[in-house]
Amino acid sequence: MPTAAPEAAPTPLAAQTDLRPHDIARLRAVAERLNLSVDRLARRVWERVREQPGAPERFAAMPDGGAHLRRRLHEYIRSIWSGDHDARLRNARDHIGSGSLEHGIPLEAYLGAFVLIDDVVIDELVRGLADDPECLSVTLRSYRRVTTTDLLVHLGRSDAARGITPR
Repeated sequence: MPTAAPEAAPTPLAAQTDLRPHDIARLRAVAERLNLSVDRLARRVWERVREQPGAPERFAAMPDGGAHLRRRLHEYIRSIWSGDHDARLRNARDHIGSGSLEHGIPLEAYLGAFVLIDDVVIDELVRGLADDPECLSVTLRSYRRVTTTDLLVHLGRSDAARGITPR
């Protein structure tokens, strides 16, 4: 019986979350299996973001009312399910996050948005994979590895920009 080729070693950051290529591939496969609507997920998350304390005031103070943040959120959610996590995409994901902070979104609200994304995505995965608990479990772990790696990438760059060095 042939054996699969070993996966490439993770980057140092991905090693912290145990993110592997099969996690990224799994998310794309599940998105296709469930016919996930990225647009619907993004709309549901954006509705939740707008309901957060202080959000209406922050968005009202922005020249475009937060439309750029809505687009970036949509791009980020699409990227989770794209089946790709290369350096180009990681940079784009970091751009999405850094843009939020550059436009006056407090770090707490930025990090809190990940919880809102999780709420919407996890509800969708549980509904779609309720009949396959093993697939659900593995998919949830892959999803969290991807999003946690993204947070670490962005926070690491934010720290570097502020002159904070890791221990």
